[in-house]
Amino acid sequence: MAESATALGAFLRARRGRIGPAEAGLPDSGNRRTPGLRREEVAQLAGVSADYYTRLEQGRSSRPSPRVVAALARALMLSAAERRHLAALAGVEPAAAVPQEVRDVPPLVLRVLEAALPAPACVLDRVFDVVAWNRSAAALLADFAAYPPHRRNLVWLLLRDDAARARLADPDGAARGLVAALRAAVGAEPPQGRAAALVADLHRTSGDFRAWWHGDGAPRPPSGSGEYRHPEVGRVRLDHQALLLPDDSGRCVVVFTARPHSPDQAAVELLASGADGA
Repeated sequence: MAESATALGAFLRARRGRIGPAEAGLPDSGNRRTPGLRREEVAQLAGVSADYYTRLEQGRSSRPSPRVVAALARALMLSAAERRHLAALAGVEPAAAVPQEVRDVPPLVLRVLEAALPAPACVLDRVFDVVAWNRSAAALLADFAAYPPHRRNLVWLLLRDDAARARLADPDGAARGLVAALRAAVGAEPPQGRAAALVADLHRTSGDFRAWWHGDGAPRPPSGSGEYRHPEVGRVRLDHQALLLPDDSGRCVVVFTARPHSPDQAAVELLASGADGA
């Protein structure tokens, strides 16, 4: 058990050292004696106490639960192979160590995104991270592949990214509704893990977020309509509908559609054909 605890601690230290605070969506004070995240930052991202995480790294605790292992894998941005290795070091089954919210999007859902074309469609998680999308969604909203994973977040994009904001006729209205929806999704308890990192980052960098987070705005509804601006096809009015996936991941598929035979529908088809040829 001592050897496994030592190996587990060494693995955690090595992976912690390769992630910078910016990659994890955390503020960087610039006063770091060694590269990588601090122990307390990993603990915050994983939703565990700093003392417990320190004991794991020091080999003084060797049997974390499957839920803790999954949270650590998410906090340390581990690959699928690394998650399996972490699970083996911790003595838990890999399938149990990786809950639905951190697994890859099921192939069937990816096929749904492609089948929705030319309509833009994407998959959002509980905190509005964009975890999958089709080419029309990338053309309409943002080139998500060009952003690191922790920046593929609709709330962050609409508050902090000028290019993404320019794609909406009313970015402030959309952002305010998403902030309220994020607050509702987090609930009354202090946020943990990815939610904690996102909320802390936006609290630090966005005055609008701070004001709206503590305000009384209404969450953006799962269905509605909005006007979008695209440099090639111009203004497009689309309806959107969020469909919750039938599992416990909290993810949803959002599809954007236009009225049949309308100029907006023609613009969407042109958008999809342009993205297909890009």
